[in-house]
Amino acid sequence: IPVAKKVPLFIPSLQIERVPQNYPVPVIVKKPVPYQVEKQVFTKVEKKVPTPIEKIIPVKIEKPVPFHVVKHIPVPVVKPIPIKIPIHKTIVHSHKGH
Repeated sequence: IPVAKKVPLFIPSLQIERVPQNYPVPVIVKKPVPYQVEKQVFTKVEKKVPTPIEKIIPVKIEKPVPFHVVKHIPVPVVKPIPIKIPIHKTIVHSHKGH
């Protein structure tokens, strides 16, 4: 009867070689390290109330120009005697064929 034995498994992990560098190189740290977490802080923000702004808009104003007014005084005019001219009207009946 086969019996199960505990055999250690070797899983290849990332090996870091120490090489002299002029700049910082990321290093994998196996232990958990505390790091800064940005917390979401909610604060009440006062909204600006829209206020009416007085704007100065230039408006063209028409200035009255002084001018001379000529007044017309009614003068009685002698009217000629009316002459009656006889007007003859010609009536044309439209003729429709029978």
